[in-house]
Amino acid sequence: MPPEFYQALFNLGFENVYAVADQNQQIVPGQNSTRQEIQNGLGIAPNDVIELQDNYRNSYPIARLAREFYTGDPASPPPALPNRPSAIRPILHIYEQSDFQNLIERILKNADMAPEKLIGLIAPDNKTRERYFEALMKTKATVKFDNGPPAVQTYSSGSSPAIHFNEGGIMVINAQSCKGLEFDTVFLADINQHFCNTQNQDKTKRLFYVMVARAKEGVITLKEAGKHCPVDAILPQDNEILERQ
Repeated sequence: MPPEFYQALFNLGFENVYAVADQNQQIVPGQNSTRQEIQNGLGIAPNDVIELQDNYRNSYPIARLAREFYTGDPASPPPALPNRPSAIRPILHIYEQSDFQNLIERILKNADMAPEKLIGLIAPDNKTRERYFEALMKTKATVKFDNGPPAVQTYSSGSSPAIHFNEGGIMVINAQSCKGLEFDTVFLADINQHFCNTQNQDKTKRLFYVMVARAKEGVITLKEAGKHCPVDAILPQDNEILERQ
């Protein structure tokens, strides 16, 4: 929320306000408060601020990748890397347009292998979101599943569909809508469509920090082959952190 919101709460006499914030998830500066602005607006003494250091969501490989996008704001130190080892390493998969249909089938098969788990497919924009959603819906009518066709849902800003986050399946959403959500596995669709200002990369880094941190078990990053990819500038080059395929 903007700083004026917390100042209004203080002026109205609210005495018990509990705010939990990760400043590195402030995707658009100016629209949301910094931790210091929340502290000042609510009149919270420094000794009453509790720094949460433990990461209870991500596996170690996912948290390690997310840390690559940490912007280094001293007001919000990154959570400690969790002691939850995993053999599932984050992947950067570069696909040809001719292989797009196979990619869609693989995502559907991934959902079929664990029907109780939720996959988040996070798109850079509405056009990409609709492309993946329509392809998933069309293809699931023709693929043979062991556990039945998975539920495929979508959501965009301003819409109000009945979304079920407590069920398995595939959720297709825009990057700007993913903050605060949680998925077992995350696919980052067509990252080459993301903008990255070479003079100020922090905004894009924060967005990738948020998207990666949505995942509990696995992250698969998708990039179209032969396309200019501005975010290559912020991707880790260490294959141990982000495995190229």
